[in-house]
Amino acid sequence: QSPQSSFSPSPIFTGSGDSASPCQAPAATPTEQSFADSVQRLVRDQFEQLASGLPERLARRKVLAGIVMSRGPDLDPSADLTVVCVTTGTKCLSGQHLDASGSCLLDCHAEILSRRCLLRFFHHQLATAIKSNSESIFQLATNGSNLRPEVSLHLYISTSPCGDARVFAPTDPGAAADASGDATEAANEDEHPTRASRGLLRTKIECGEGTIPVPATLVAQTWDGILGGERLLTMSCSDKVASWCLLGLQGCLLSRLVEPVYLRSIVIGSSFNRSHCRRALIGRLQRPAPGLPVAEPALLGVTERDPRQARAAPDCSLNWYCLDGVQPELVNSSTGRLVPETVTDASDSGGSNASRLSKRALFANYARLVHLLRRQHQAQSRRPQQQLRLPPVPKTGSSGITYREAKEACTEYRSAKSAMIGFLRQNGKGLWAAKPWELQEFT
Repeated sequence: QSPQSSFSPSPIFTGSGDSASPCQAPAATPTEQSFADSVQRLVRDQFEQLASGLPERLARRKVLAGIVMSRGPDLDPSADLTVVCVTTGTKCLSGQHLDASGSCLLDCHAEILSRRCLLRFFHHQLATAIKSNSESIFQLATNGSNLRPEVSLHLYISTSPCGDARVFAPTDPGAAADASGDATEAANEDEHPTRASRGLLRTKIECGEGTIPVPATLVAQTWDGILGGERLLTMSCSDKVASWCLLGLQGCLLSRLVEPVYLRSIVIGSSFNRSHCRRALIGRLQRPAPGLPVAEPALLGVTERDPRQARAAPDCSLNWYCLDGVQPELVNSSTGRLVPETVTDASDSGGSNASRLSKRALFANYARLVHLLRRQHQAQSRRPQQQLRLPPVPKTGSSGITYREAKEACTEYRSAKSAMIGFLRQNGKGLWAAKPWELQEFT
């Protein structure tokens, strides 16, 4: 009998109150403001430490992101805070470098890489839980693991995510900031909330910066079309972060093993407008389907705004996460592969130029996790007195199955994502641009 998916969206949670309309977000309390500043400082300090050991041209950055884990009081700087990952980047893969092996990174925007680093961290924490269930941030249950209640996750981005959250903020009269670095409450109100341009899905510009609305006549992206010169479309960071608020950070494959994991807060370092951010990240997806609520992370600005980076964005992106021995990895954003001079036999790539955050690398990690889970189930059948409350073993994850087939087995997650895409389309927000199916045919 096929095991049931553990995917089950969590109830809505909010920041400072839950009465805000889809285009209004409550202001931060003094404690929450101090917490946001602490998150920013931790991510900045970790990046500076990592960058200090790199050549200047590889240490440059325009957008910085990171995820901080807290244990203790909610949105309180007195909590135990740990930097889980730090990333930089502002560019996407050039279509001419598309690769069917799953070895290249398609999107090197900083916040997107942070989530991919978080998946590596989740893999490690789930393996720890399966082995001992004591040192892990996850607690095991027979219907799927879940994040321990005292643990919460917080995303920092040095500027508002590209797309709907950012595109209007710099130009609206209300986007001017006061001396504290955050926009005033009056300024945070969208003066034109009903304009048709608000809330549209947008795609990133290949090998460049900025976003454009998804074409109304969007047709399926094809492998040969892109290799022949058509633009490779990648959904904006605003759209992707919004999907995390609905579907969870764990993604499709891990939805077989864990309950959805949501951000508790999103801290924005500059170009922050609460009204635009709330519409883009939360308001567009209010109740897309019965039983599918959108989580509402607290949206927080900072006291000291991240300085505007006026210089050209570097081609190199950096990623790092907090496991013993992990060194910063540097990726050429245009090729989606490691910067050549950083490839060594001692690196995580083992001499390959594929990133540890590529689809192929994450799928291999997932397969190892499933095999570990299968071995633990077999061991428990021989030693029932030492039972852990293990989640069911997906039938996927064995050698030979393709990445696409593994994702297709996650039926509940895929149904939820389809409902999200359909809801956005029906409400006039545009079409979700999917990548060519050939990118998922590797094993």
